[in-house]
Amino acid sequence: MLDNLFIKNYALINELDINLSNKLNIITGETGAGKSIILGALGLILGKRADVKSILNNDKKAIIEATFKLDSLNNTIHKALKEEEISISDTLTIRKEILPSGKSRNYLNDESVTANILKKIAPTLLHIHQQFDSSQLDNPNYQLEYIDLYAGNQKLYTSYKEQYKKYKATVAERETLEATFNKNNKELEFLKFQLDELSTLQLDEDEQSTLETELSTLKNVENIQTAFTFCNQSLDSDDGVLEKLKAIQKQLRGTIALSDEYNSLYNRLEQSTIDLEELANESLNIAEQVEKNDERSHQIEQRLNLIYQLTAKHKVNNSNDLITLHNELDSKINNIDAHDTRLAELAKQEEKELATLKHKGAKLSKARTQVFKKIETATIASLKELAIPNAEFKIEHHQADVQKTGIDEIRFLFNANKGGQLQTLKQAASGGERSRISLCLTSLIAGKAAMPSIIFDEIDTGVSGNVAKKMGEILNQLAQKHQVITITHTPQVASRGDQHFVVYKEDIDNRTVSKIKKLSKEARVQELAIMLSEAPPSSAAKENAKELLQ
Repeated sequence: MLDNLFIKNYALINELDINLSNKLNIITGETGAGKSIILGALGLILGKRADVKSILNNDKKAIIEATFKLDSLNNTIHKALKEEEISISDTLTIRKEILPSGKSRNYLNDESVTANILKKIAPTLLHIHQQFDSSQLDNPNYQLEYIDLYAGNQKLYTSYKEQYKKYKATVAERETLEATFNKNNKELEFLKFQLDELSTLQLDEDEQSTLETELSTLKNVENIQTAFTFCNQSLDSDDGVLEKLKAIQKQLRGTIALSDEYNSLYNRLEQSTIDLEELANESLNIAEQVEKNDERSHQIEQRLNLIYQLTAKHKVNNSNDLITLHNELDSKINNIDAHDTRLAELAKQEEKELATLKHKGAKLSKARTQVFKKIETATIASLKELAIPNAEFKIEHHQADVQKTGIDEIRFLFNANKGGQLQTLKQAASGGERSRISLCLTSLIAGKAAMPSIIFDEIDTGVSGNVAKKMGEILNQLAQKHQVITITHTPQVASRGDQHFVVYKEDIDNRTVSKIKKLSKEARVQELAIMLSEAPPSSAAKENAKELLQ
């Protein structure tokens, strides 16, 4: 239960600190006094986004802090805390800080947490049923949620949702792969043609550059022979360079013992002679080995022409790029073939998962339909107590294909008048009737589910008199098992509270702020009397207020 609420520097609230009863807490006040500000602050505790504009004094941070007493029997709360590794004790404090910079910080028991963790934990502790919530009664998914909460279908529904997610993931993978396969399959023949064309060529690594070098040599045989023959003869003829070097060596040989410098020069000359002898021999070999070969030249030219044609066709630079392209085409074709196999596997997997999903959907549907009559009967009985004596309420049901919420399509149908026709809530229910239906359904759920503390924001909209009195009694009964906080403008509802708070405005230092105070028994009489009549209230209104409290 929500034990304490502390708000500081938020909207029109300078500072607010209230302790709440574990039963029915009433909050009243004039329109615009600040009741909605309290709801807004609690919304931040539930994980809603903070707005820097909501800070009262821009020089300081805003703080909203809610302290909850934990029920040791509420496994939902403890499980959520354990999953997030939040320390568990008898109390849990959630604090939201909004900084002047616009940033906000979240804490659970003084441990810093993300907004996502707050959104997960807080709803297990607190449920705000606002005035507009009754509009959601027309939403089929919201209606299914009511039914599942009443029937205790959480495990069945969670199991179905997990299977649905698994099934949809398989469908998505199959559809994506199928689209890729169909697209690639249209290109398959062309890809195979390109691969065959490259495979026939049987290229070797660096083949183009090797062939180009060989062809250049064959086309310049005469020049090569002339150049290297001249080189050989210039070096190794009777009057060539080598003969002259040998003569120099002979002259220098007698000096090598005279000086290290002379010896070094002689050694260098000797090494040069050896190098030039090798060069002369290599030149002779080249001159003798190269020979004109028109047939080989023709073969190379044909081969290179094929390579050039394919490099131009595929817009690549050389034969090595063609080898890379060949490997890519081969891999792509293999992948397409693998896709075909994978598609067959996915089709079988999808069929199997759909069968499992339908089975789980059927179990969930059976559990839902089994409580339809109970919900209808209980709702009608409550509506009759709330001054709709001829109320009819029915859950219209059709089975559908598998979808996110199951295999059920439902609509809540309602009729308030004898001889009237059952229609959707949107068509048949007035604002006051919708409020009553919403309260009846919420009371039913609270009795069946592990409901957190419940806040009702003007659940009594559109009702008055005896109907409002009965709604107050229902809220009081609900509060015997659940903490209830009700914001109301109706004295009949307000009189049923265990505690009564009033929100009011006050001007302090040229600024209007909202305040809240807990009313004593005497002050409650005064507040109810004002709600019944006007301020200041008449003696008759005060007597009437006393009767309501009794």
